[in-house]
Amino acid sequence: MSIIKMTNMALFGKRVLIRSDLNVPVKDGKVTSDARITASMATIEFALKAGARVMVTSHLDARKKAFIPRKTRSTGCQHHRHKLGKRCA
Repeated sequence: MSIIKMTNMALFGKRVLIRSDLNVPVKDGKVTSDARITASMATIEFALKAGARVMVTSHLDARKKAFIPRKTRSTGCQHHRHKLGKRCA
């Protein structure tokens, strides 16, 4: 089976959906380690520089909690936005 690499594709004008593991530890409303966000940046920046419209999706690991407040979910998103300098929803 051959693997199609993003670096071999013409991305200009395309919509690119990137599923990334962005579960980050959050304590007192602050991200305590952004290692996973930093690791995903190269792929996201490559797609943006190639002219793609990029959407990044992830999830929060809710195995330890039955409910994750919206503020906690948005903390990782806002941290990602700060590093990337782009809008985050």
